[in-house]
Amino acid sequence: MQKYGVVAMMFFLTYIPVLLSQTVDNFPRGFASVFALGCEGTSGGQGGSVITITNADTLYKYLRSLRPDKNPKLPRTIFEIVGTVPRGNDKMIYLKGNANITFIGRGTNAKIDGWGLKIQGSSNIVIRNIEFANSPDDAICVEEASHHIWIDHCTFTNAYDGLIDIKTQSQYVTVSWCRFYNHSKTSLVGHDDGEIADTVLSVTYHHCWWDKTEQRQPRVRFGKVHLFNNYHVGHKYYGIASTCNARVYVEGCYFKDVQYPMHVGYAESSNGYIMQLNNIFENCGIPITDGKEKSFGGQISNPHSWNPNASYSYTIDDPTVVPTLVMQYAGNGTIQIPVTTDIENAYYANPVQFETLSNYPNPCNPTTTIQFTVREQGLTSLCVVDVRGRYIATLFNGIANPSEQYTIVFDAANIPSGVYFAILRNKMTTKSIKMIVTK
Repeated sequence: MQKYGVVAMMFFLTYIPVLLSQTVDNFPRGFASVFALGCEGTSGGQGGSVITITNADTLYKYLRSLRPDKNPKLPRTIFEIVGTVPRGNDKMIYLKGNANITFIGRGTNAKIDGWGLKIQGSSNIVIRNIEFANSPDDAICVEEASHHIWIDHCTFTNAYDGLIDIKTQSQYVTVSWCRFYNHSKTSLVGHDDGEIADTVLSVTYHHCWWDKTEQRQPRVRFGKVHLFNNYHVGHKYYGIASTCNARVYVEGCYFKDVQYPMHVGYAESSNGYIMQLNNIFENCGIPITDGKEKSFGGQISNPHSWNPNASYSYTIDDPTVVPTLVMQYAGNGTIQIPVTTDIENAYYANPVQFETLSNYPNPCNPTTTIQFTVREQGLTSLCVVDVRGRYIATLFNGIANPSEQYTIVFDAANIPSGVYFAILRNKMTTKSIKMIVTK
C-alpha cells in the first residue's frame, strides 16, 4: 500500500497575527536544528530504547554505562522521568561525553527535586517536559564544548546558582517554551570576562516565560544569542544584558513592568551589542541597545550585523499574542508529549535497516518524489535541510511500517536553486540523499 503527500514550502520570515505557532515541535527550532559538528540537528534518543527513572542514583549508574569509554556506540536512549525524583548521593548528575540521549517527563508532574544536570562535553541531548526545583547548584549547566542541546517545555525555579547556564565553548543550543520563576540569576551565557574562547557560543531562546525572575534573562558574554517571542515580566534588576562583544538579536518579544529591558555592558563587563526589533514594551523603561547611553555609564556604537536568519530559518509570531500564548503553553505539564512504552533496564536497541530511500527526478524543477521503506516498524522522521544544515521542512514524522512504501512529493517552488538533503531517521539509523533544485 502506498501513502502520498504534498508539501509546499514557505520558509520566508513572516509575522502571524493569530496563534499559529506550533506549541509542540517534533524537532527543535533555532541553533539546535543546525547541521554541524557531526550532528544532523538535535534528536536525542529518538527511536532508542526506554529506561524508566524514579530515583537519581539509578540514572547516575546508567549514564556512566553510556559514556564513550564504556559504550563507544553511544546508543540512542530515552530516560523517562516519572513523578518526583529526589536527590540521591550527588547534588549534580553528570553527563561526560554522553550523546544521543533524551530526558522526558511522563505526564504532567515529572519533577527533578534537589539536584541538577551538568552536561560536559556531550552532544545531541534533549530535555523535555520536566520541572527542575531546588538544585544546590545550577538546575542545568551546559559546558565544556557541549553541542546540540535542546531544552523544551520545562519549568525552572529556586536553584542555588543559575537555572540554565551555558558556557565554555558550548554551541548549537535551543531553549524553548520554558518557564522560569522565583529566582534571581536566571540564565548565564558565557563563563566569565576572560573566557574569550566563548565567542563560539550559539544559543536560541524562544517562547520562554521569564516570570518575575530578577536578572540574567539572559546575561551574555562573547557569543551569538537569538531571542524571539519570549515574555519578560516584572524583572527586579534588568531583562537582557549583552557584554564582552556578544551579539544579541531580540525580536517579537513582549516586555511588561521591566524598568531596564535591555543593557549593553553590565557591572564590570565590557560592552556587547543588541539588535532589537518588533518588540513590545508595556510599562517599561527605554531599552538600552547599540549606540545609546547605557544605565551603567559609557557609550557604544557600531551595531552588530549578525542576523540569525543567516544561521537557520524560523517563523515569528505577532508579539501582541505572546503573553497569551506563552502563559498557556510554556513550562512542563502544559502539553502532552507522546512517550514510548516502557522497556525497563534495556537500552541496547537493534538498528533499523532501510530498504530504500530515493527521489526522482533529480535534479528537479520544482517537484521531486521521495520514496522510502523500512524493514522494521518504528518512529521515523524525514526532513529537508540546505547545504548549511538549516532546516527547511519536515515531510514525515510518525510510525513507519515495513509493509508499506511511503511516497511524498516535495515542492521546492518557493526555495532557491541549489543543493538540499533529505534526511531519514529511524531509531539508531540515519540516511540521507542529495537533491538538486534547478530553476
